Order: sequence, then C-alpha cells, then structure tokens
Amino acid sequence: MRSGLRFERLALLILAIVAGACGPNVLNARGTVLHPLYAYKEGDTEAPRPPRILVIYRKENRVTVRHFIVGPQGRPMALKLLGEFAEIPRQYTEDGSGLFIETLIFSNYKDELKDMGDYQYWLELPDGRKIKGGVHVQHGRKDHSMKITGAHMEPHLVTVDKQTGEVKVYRHVEEVENDFQLFSRWARLVFRADRLITRDMKYITFVIRGYDRERRYRFDFTWNPVRAMEESNKHEK
Repeated sequence: MRSGLRFERLALLILAIVAGACGPNVLNARGTVLHPLYAYKEGDTEAPRPPRILVIYRKENRVTVRHFIVGPQGRPMALKLLGEFAEIPRQYTEDGSGLFIETLIFSNYKDELKDMGDYQYWLELPDGRKIKGGVHVQHGRKDHSMKITGAHMEPHLVTVDKQTGEVKVYRHVEEVENDFQLFSRWARLVFRADRLITRDMKYITFVIRGYDRERRYRFDFTWNPVRAMEESNKHEK
C-alpha cells in the first residue's frame, strides 16, 4: 500500500517537473507610474510629466557563438543587454473604457516577429478580469543583425619526435566569421472593456505570451506626478 502511494507521489512530481519544463519562460518588470486617468490642470507647466514605461532588461540566451573573436567588433548587439518595454502613452481615456499600450520585442529569430498579431495580449485587473487585446498598428521588423569577422590560429600539422616524444603543433592564421541574428518590432495594442480603468484602480498587469516566452509588466498607479517621476528614474537606473 505504501509503495503504491510512493509511486503516485513520484509520478505527480515527474509530471510537475515536465509541466514546468514545457511552460513559458516568464520575464517580469514592475514599477510605479502616473495613473492613466490623471489630468494635468490647464496651464500647469511645473508638474513633471514622467513616461508610463516599464522595461525588461534581458539577454538573448539562444544566440550561438561559433568562433572566439577578440576586440570591440566581437560584441554585437545580439550579445548585449536588451531592453524590451511596455508603455502606456498619453491618450484620452476619460471614461476608462479603452487603453492603448505600446511595446517592443526582440528576438534572434525573424519568424517570431513576422506579425505581432501572432502573440497573445491581455490585461490582468485587480478584480480578477482578464481583458484580451489586439494589435492596433505595428511598425516593420527592424534588423539589428551583424556579421563579425576576425582571425585565429588554426592547427594544420602535428608532429611527434620519436626519440624525445616531443609534440609540435604548427598553426596558420585563418579568417573566421560570426553571424549574429537579432530583430525587433514595435506595436501599439488596444484594449476595450467596460470599466477597464477606474479612478480607484491600484494597478494593472500587461501580459504578452508567445514563442515559449511570457512577458509581464506590472504597472502600479499613483496620482502624484513627483513620485511617478522619482520611480521612473529609479527604474531607468
């Protein structure tokens, strides 16, 4: 009886591990921004106007490097830290029934950015609702790919001295090339629902899912422009 129970527990553990391995890679960003319904008073030029933007900083871990190349030319954009953002642009949302969000995604596979409509988009609200969104407009795919050339010493002959056993390796200079693929694409998304944004709403979470990745941007709201600017500066740092 106990062996059967142990087997069931082991089977559940294996299923949980497999499910976790098959799930999406989740990327997160969180920050405080000015509430989307905040309206500046007419003639108010002193209050700060911080952007409602969050950035996920990550590296593209699917890039493969065939050859080791020394020097500044060996560090293309595909190997550097990438900034994927989600931004709530300025817009007229007085009744709170609609919301635009702009986003930028990087990928080293151009097929993953052939159409931003291939991704799933939704908002998670404090009341538990999930509001699906769609692409309103998108820019063309931008190519950041680079070919880096360099040189290294390649062995071409190995000799062994029969008397001493000494091994000698003769090398020659060989030109090598690394091809780093990287692409990005921008899109503006639209979400519509009754009471999508309300004045007492504390936060929303914007989610993008597709191609084994899930990007989650948690926007915490404040009605204080000064605090929003301070939080924006912290997030950028």
